[in-house]
Amino acid sequence: MIKLFFGLDGNPYGGWYVKDRGQLEKINELLTDDNLAQWKTILTAELVTSQIDFLSTESDSLSAYGSSDEKEYAVCMKIASKLFYDELSDLYTEKYYTPETDSAVREMCDTLRDSYRELIGSADWLTEDGRAALLRKLENMQFILPHTTAVNDPSRAALIRESYPKTLRAIRERAYDDNAKNIGAAFDMTRPGLAAYEVNAR
Repeated sequence: MIKLFFGLDGNPYGGWYVKDRGQLEKINELLTDDNLAQWKTILTAELVTSQIDFLSTESDSLSAYGSSDEKEYAVCMKIASKLFYDELSDLYTEKYYTPETDSAVREMCDTLRDSYRELIGSADWLTEDGRAALLRKLENMQFILPHTTAVNDPSRAALIRESYPKTLRAIRERAYDDNAKNIGAAFDMTRPGLAAYEVNAR
């Protein structure tokens, strides 16, 4: 389809990652001549999205996503913050998450728990069973505080390719592959849902 629509011999964006057999079966069902126009629209959107970091300064129609007036440093930081999310969170934690900060965050968490305990206890519209269930959930709640999470894997050095676009694609595909490996695996309840610098900004 890439060759048919864009005249490209290679696949410039890597295709779709299908996480469910039913998704794959449905895609196969929809791959018909009658749907070629719709598939071209989907693939065009996928192609533009995958290359948005390179196209935003070149196309007037994509000016909302970026501007040639942006400083190179700002563009690099924006891309790095997306690609190296966990690594930047770790660096932030090591440099700025001091023992004093940790103490203040823990105090804030305790205050939040106390306020919810009071709120639940004074809600006269709750049944006793409902109140007990909410309090039990509240007491079992864990606050995930900033800590290092990135994996130190020397093999990731191989993701650096001969050009920036190829390096960017390699890093993205590795992230997709890592996510795919987690399908069906036990979920790590201690893993932060937000980066350390995002938590501190909220």
